Amino acid sequence: MLRELAPVRYTTDASSAPGIQSAATEYVRRHFRLFETDMGEGPYVLNGTFSVLDIYLWMLCYWMDRDWLAANCPKVHLLWSTAEKRPALARIAQKHFG
Repeated sequence: MLRELAPVRYTTDASSAPGIQSAATEYVRRHFRLFETDMGEGPYVLNGTFSVLDIYLWMLCYWMDRDWLAANCPKVHLLWSTAEKRPALARIAQKHFG
């Protein structure tokens, strides 16, 4: 994700940053699609059981485009939407993601 958010840090030629960013975006999206494919009916990775994996994926979602997730990874988007309603995660989100 850092290559996507700060591509100039991964090259000595700033003109190549857009290509690095584009490749990184597709790389990250490919991994979100893997989660999408392997998730059950949800709303969590382990179906109805909330786990630490859900917290980790919930956090990663904050660096994703919400509209892209909704359109391309509806199960992951549902996890994000459901998890962010949990009081402890809502407090964390407010503090760290505004």
